[in-house]
This record gives sequence, C-alpha cells and structure tokens, in this order.
Amino acid sequence: RSDIIKVATAPEIGEVKNLVQTNATTNTISMKWDAVAGAVGYDLYFSDGNSGRKIATTTTNSYTVSGLAVSSSYRFAVVVRKMTKTGVVVLGETPYYTYSDYTGGFRTVPAKVLSTQITTLYSSLDVAYYGWNGVNNCDGYQFQLLNSKGKKLVNTYTTSNSIRLSPYYKGTATKARARAYITVGGVKKYGLWSDYNYNALSKKVTVTSKNRKITVKWKKVSGIADYTVYVSKKENSGWKKVKRVGSKTTKVVIKKCGKKKLKKRTRYYVKVVYRVKAGKKKVTSKAYTGGSIYVY
Repeated sequence: RSDIIKVATAPEIGEVKNLVQTNATTNTISMKWDAVAGAVGYDLYFSDGNSGRKIATTTTNSYTVSGLAVSSSYRFAVVVRKMTKTGVVVLGETPYYTYSDYTGGFRTVPAKVLSTQITTLYSSLDVAYYGWNGVNNCDGYQFQLLNSKGKKLVNTYTTSNSIRLSPYYKGTATKARARAYITVGGVKKYGLWSDYNYNALSKKVTVTSKNRKITVKWKKVSGIADYTVYVSKKENSGWKKVKRVGSKTTKVVIKKCGKKKLKKRTRYYVKVVYRVKAGKKKVTSKAYTGGSIYVY
C-alpha cells in the first residue's frame, strides 16, 4: 500500500491586487484589497524597511491594524491562503522585507499641532505671518482665524506650516489655530487643533506731544480685555509701564518715564499692548502697536 502525497502550488506574492487604505485614527489603519478567487484567508505582513513580520490572519479582504504610533507611515503586504481539493491549506510565500514586496504610504492621523502664533507682523503694511510646528507624515494643514465673536475671518488650507495674511485684521481681537491632516480615499482625516493664539491691534493709534507730555490715543478694539501703555527712552528695551486701562478707555497721557518726568528735546518710544478675553482668562497679545515721539 502506498501513501497519498497531497501536492499544491503556493500562491505567489503579488496575487493580491489593489491594497489601499480606507480609514485611519491616531493609532489604527484600516485597509482593503480585491478578493482573490479560491482564497480561504489572508496573511497580513508589516515591514519597517529592515525586517518584515506577519501581524494577522483574516478570512475577509479587509483589516484594521491597531496599536500604531500617531503621525506615522507604514508598509504592508497581504498574502493569500488557499485550500486544495484534498483539504490542504497552502500558504503564500513570505514577502521579503524590502519595499518591492510591500505597499507603502499607509498613515495614522497626524499629531496635534502644538503652537500657532504670529511669527512676523508688519503693522503699517497690514501684513502678518502665522507659523506653527511641522507635523510628520501629513498632507497639509487647515488654518483658521476667528474674531472675538467666533466668526471665521480666514479658513484655508496649505501644504506649508506657515501662512501670510494680508490685510491683517485690525479692530477686533482674533484667535488663530491650525491642525494637520492626511487624505484617505479622498476624505481628509484631521489631527487635533492647536490651542488658540490670541492677538489684537487697533485700526489707528496716534502719538502726540505738547508741554512735556505725550498723549496716546487709539481706536477701540472689540473683544478686548484691557490696554497697557508703556514708554521708554530706548526703541527695544527699558520699557516702563505707564498705565493699564479698561476696554472702554481709548486715551492715556504720559507725564513720566518711570519715576522721572519727561525731558524736553528727547525722543521717547511708546507702545500699546492689548490683552484679549479668552474665556475667563486674559491673554496678552504678541502683536502690539508701537511708535515714537520727540518731546518739546
């Protein structure tokens, strides 16, 4: 009596077609592929470019991988399992860990943008540049600028981690934020918004001098908490606080620089700093209005 030897040909790598990503979260990637005729299952492999390993077996032509890192990119391969007429399950060839055997570009949802802020402001030109930290493995960013009442002044997308606004919005307190995204199947999948960055600028500030006094006037800014006026004999340092006034006040008279009275035939520098309402908090605007005047 002779034993019967069951023989079958192993499925080949590449038999699975159209392996694509279908969804993502911060730590999962969902994917699907074309069903293979005669398949009784599929083995899913992962490669980091240096090694490859099997991570799952499924009987359907879709799978969700969990436990992944946020804002990361991965490569996967799917190998068919088939059964012969005699009941033998034949496993496909194990894919080599190099890129040629794997499909890449599968990504988790991006990490939170950590900081959105004004990087450069040209107040006299009404131009502001906002920037934020770059996020790995994203397609781009959504940027929003809202006024004090929550109305969207800017809602735009960019592939860069910075944006130029012109004209810059004056006369209202503003709050800016950004978030990163990836595109999966034509749908944007977003990371978390950055915290708001609050700023404000008056539409007009005038500085005049008479009788050894400096008068600073400005147009009211909506959504403001208060204004603080500073004076100095130097352009970029030595600031002395003059007075902090409420949101309804639009004028401050300066008689002293610190403890000393203003001197005649001397140039002084003045700036108006804005504090913005942020819920129950008051946040100091990085943007401020500055000027200089010669005292007679």
